[in-house]
Amino acid sequence: MRHRFCILYFLFSLSTVNAQTVSNLDKKYGINIFKLESDLKNYKNLEFLMDIDDGLKAYKYNSNKPLKIFGVEAASVHLCFFKDKLYSISYNFEPLYNNNILTIRSNLKELFGIESLGNTNTLLSYDWANVWETKKTYLHFAKYLRSNEIYSNCFEILMISNVLRNKMLNASF
Repeated sequence: MRHRFCILYFLFSLSTVNAQTVSNLDKKYGINIFKLESDLKNYKNLEFLMDIDDGLKAYKYNSNKPLKIFGVEAASVHLCFFKDKLYSISYNFEPLYNNNILTIRSNLKELFGIESLGNTNTLLSYDWANVWETKKTYLHFAKYLRSNEIYSNCFEILMISNVLRNKMLNASF
């Protein structure tokens, strides 16, 4: 009986810790200088890439200094705006050494807790992904599929506003 209680207590405390840390996603609601749902006009040095869909536009952020996450330098940063509000932030990394992968993964787990399965529909072009998600925010750290000729052996940290995602879905329905 005592062992069952200890196991139940451990499982409850583990889920409580994860629930507390995943809420950090909504508190941060962005990566570095980029904040989800902020206005397009807040950002300089954007290079227009394309119109993706009605009201959704993609840009590359050009900076004269390296953009890093947890000390690991990104090869590029792409931003998508829905009706001039920041919808997604994508930090793209060229091939990473195992120690960089572990650094990023362990820091994300420390900030946001144990990852979940998340929305697997968005993960079809990846070999693997660590996913954290709330009703407001989606985040993943993923490796692109080896079969992807453009991004083979590349990695991505992607954060999306689920609030704007729902507005986009409702607008197109």
